[in-house]
Amino acid sequence: MKLREKDPHQTAWKVAVQTLQKVTSITLPTINAQNAPVFRNIWLHLARTVDDFLYGSEGQNTNWGTEDIDRQVISFFRSEILPQVALVPPDDLKFVILVFNKGSLHAAVMEADHVLPVNSEVFSTICFEALLDFTLRHSEVAEGVGEELDIPSVLLRCEKVFISLSAPSGPPEIMGAMHALRCIKSILSNIKQSHLAKVDRQIWHDVIAMYQKLIQLIPVELNGTLNSDFNRLLSLALLQYSDLIQPPFKR
Repeated sequence: MKLREKDPHQTAWKVAVQTLQKVTSITLPTINAQNAPVFRNIWLHLARTVDDFLYGSEGQNTNWGTEDIDRQVISFFRSEILPQVALVPPDDLKFVILVFNKGSLHAAVMEADHVLPVNSEVFSTICFEALLDFTLRHSEVAEGVGEELDIPSVLLRCEKVFISLSAPSGPPEIMGAMHALRCIKSILSNIKQSHLAKVDRQIWHDVIAMYQKLIQLIPVELNGTLNSDFNRLLSLALLQYSDLIQPPFKR
């Protein structure tokens, strides 16, 4: 799989990716609490293989022109390993979560100098939503290893990004605001799908308070070609609130 770094156009690494997915999809579902010790090394080996493939020697997602396969691999990794997190040894689980953290969208929001690779928005959103999934649906495990996503801090940072946005803002600031909008949309989508008891009440308060901040962005006319993309993301984020608007009575 690492052959992709040398030549993305050859096919051997693609066959290796397909083989890894096939073997993993057959093996992981057979692991349970009784036989987990027999497979105790599989989680770390799988995570390291995926990490090496996605981030390579540079340690970050790189534009090799094969973004579709990157998205496929990280989605597969998420769907296969997250349902089994309770069986993963704590130290290995920390590395599993690191794989998602490395490519996550929220890093570009929390760190002003963090720049996402070109055409990696979908990939980074998958990573971010995997962290949300882990935090919201596997909260006991996440708290146990100290790897839960700090959702209130992400929301607070998004708010600060929006406050600083104005018409003269340059492309870096606009891109930062667009990443923040993607974060808001993902957070809303995931908490609405989570069990009510799994979501801290403060997160609900923070998310609902964000609605007013988003409304205040509507009159902002940004300069440049990114304006239409920004408005589209703003609309998608606002639409996530529609499910929260209910009549004051039960049917």
